[in-house]
Amino acid sequence: MLKEEIKTNYGVTSDSPTNQNVDSLQIRLECCGASNYMDWDQSKWKEVNKDNKVPLSCCKKDENTRTCNKVSNFDKNKIHTKGCLQSLTDFVDKYLFALGIEAVSMAGVQLLGMFFTRRLFRSIDV
Repeated sequence: MLKEEIKTNYGVTSDSPTNQNVDSLQIRLECCGASNYMDWDQSKWKEVNKDNKVPLSCCKKDENTRTCNKVSNFDKNKIHTKGCLQSLTDFVDKYLFALGIEAVSMAGVQLLGMFFTRRLFRSIDV
């Protein structure tokens, strides 16, 4: 789905939600394209931006963002080469484990609460 958005909808209009979402994703996850930066070669955006290899949102923070994406001096060391799907998977995997630990801990606390509540009721009945 992301690859299809990049190919067909990104760059159609400059202020589209697709542009904003893809740019935000690429900046926050430090990635470029769905699979990798070469996804941009087959996009409608590329048809309009022939002088650029990738959108500015693919550029690394410490690089000159005005020129890092230009075809004339393209250097893939100045952009994020990892695809956003892999970056998103890595992000979810990183936090999924922590979320699982929290869920198990909460379940344990609730079970202990139920156990002690049951014991309390039994002691009251006697």
